Amino acid sequence: MKGKTNNPNGRPIGATGKASKEIKEWIKTILENNQVQFEEDLKATEPEKRLDVIVKLLPYVIPKQSETKLSLDYERAQNILESMDELSKMFE
Repeated sequence: MKGKTNNPNGRPIGATGKASKEIKEWIKTILENNQVQFEEDLKATEPEKRLDVIVKLLPYVIPKQSETKLSLDYERAQNILESMDELSKMFE
């Protein structure tokens, strides 16, 4: 039967295939072995292009935040600040 597998739940979220793992490891090795050259090339690049490269690489270092999560974090921070303000008034 088409689409039928031994795992009815499918591949777990975040699981990668063997080929994907091998390619990621290969790319990682290339970057590690050429780090000095990459840095030199980046420094020799025009500032606008250098910034463009850095911005494109950021998502691989800093996880993206969803708008919802950011607004919830802001609200939580506001609540903490208000609580601290109330506490400081108690000790005046």
